[in-house]
Amino acid sequence: MVKQRAFLFAPLISLCLTVQLHAKFKPHSKHSSIVFDQGTHFVLDGMVTSFSGTMVRNSGATFSGEDITFARGRFRDDGSDLNLTGKLSPSTAIIMEGDHCLRCDPGTTIDSIAVKSYNNRIAGTPSLSGAITLQDLNTTLTLALQGALDEDITLNNGKVILEDDLHFIDEYSITGSGVCDLQGRKVTFGAKDLTFTGTLTWRNVGEIGLHGPTSLTSQWIFQENATINGHGNILDLSTTGSLIVRPGVELYLNDVVIKSLGDASGSIILDTAASKVRMVNVNLALDSNYTTTMGNVRVDGQSTFTVGGSTWTFQDSGKLTVDGTTLWYDTLDSADARNIRPYRHDGTNLELLRSGRVVGSVADSLLYFNSASITLADAADLSRANKLTIEKATADEAGQKSVTLDGASFAMHFPEAAEAFIVLGDDVDATISDISLENFSPAQVQVGTNSRLVFGDDVVIKLGRDCSLTYSWVFEGNATID
Repeated sequence: MVKQRAFLFAPLISLCLTVQLHAKFKPHSKHSSIVFDQGTHFVLDGMVTSFSGTMVRNSGATFSGEDITFARGRFRDDGSDLNLTGKLSPSTAIIMEGDHCLRCDPGTTIDSIAVKSYNNRIAGTPSLSGAITLQDLNTTLTLALQGALDEDITLNNGKVILEDDLHFIDEYSITGSGVCDLQGRKVTFGAKDLTFTGTLTWRNVGEIGLHGPTSLTSQWIFQENATINGHGNILDLSTTGSLIVRPGVELYLNDVVIKSLGDASGSIILDTAASKVRMVNVNLALDSNYTTTMGNVRVDGQSTFTVGGSTWTFQDSGKLTVDGTTLWYDTLDSADARNIRPYRHDGTNLELLRSGRVVGSVADSLLYFNSASITLADAADLSRANKLTIEKATADEAGQKSVTLDGASFAMHFPEAAEAFIVLGDDVDATISDISLENFSPAQVQVGTNSRLVFGDDVVIKLGRDCSLTYSWVFEGNATID
């Protein structure tokens, strides 16, 4: 048994012992250093407070005993430096207890970090073998990390504040419930599957980046404008997940697949009429009927709602806006039932700006008519998946198959592509009336053998480009070419 000793540090003490040293010590100044070389086992019987010097543990040295409290001190572990105001346990776990700070050099390995109270800060490039754990709602931690984080941050209702972008790797993420104040920075998650079960309140979000399949079974609450960039990945709202947008806040959804939306499953909750969700390149899948009664869902870039046999209804103070793009809806193997409702622009619940369109995209929405009379019930948006084919099974005595198409004062919109979107079968004499043909070009009509396209009364032809005729236009009523 080695007798217990007490040391008053000189500028440098180096220990290289093969036996245990039980010690109580007090550093002389911030310039004091103690070095433990290979083979040393240091047992600290009493707690050290306000250590402002440098402690070096070289490879092969070990600690045990009480914690050491650093006050702007330095701990060098096998060549890696920690600048620390806080507690260091013998296992190299850090304990931060309010107004504590930690700066880590590249390659610094820490067992874990426990945080409590306010105004704690971690900077640098730590490598962790255990989580960063906040104690409770009275705990705040500021992060200014330059490298990717290889462990979880467990909030326990505490608050994390970013001074730099935060990058997680692999399956690591933010766990538990609490507040994430990004201060305009980005947080990105790794490529492996993630499940968020805690309620996260997001503030000052620059961007939330998803790089792998992500499930949300609780709530993400957005108190200020935010962007979720899915990078083509799935955000599954499961049966209980919710994206909640507070009053006056805009949530941008970019390049993401949102799954499991429905009245009986996941939800996007817009608190007031001034709450918005803005979508670009979003594929959103319903698994049951869904109703939006508050706020504005705005499609700013081409997107698809995969509805199957379900409907998404906007009513009361809920509004769908499609601005200068096409919103497709896909009914899969179900019949088209105008699944996005209302289906007609009314400026209140459906707003179509700058030629914005809502268009069905399944094969069943190919319009094929084999009858003598056709009447439109609404405006028609033609596309590669929505072509109008007109046939007639029986002919008159002259061998002609007469067909009339009554536009009922609606418009028929043509896309930009120079290909056929109206197809007349052979021997069809098709007369159209009371209709506005928008962005029209003769090249977008395919006329079969011995067929005619006849313009009857009240037809407005709005040409979309310079064109030339390769078949005859026949006018049998009042028409306008614009």
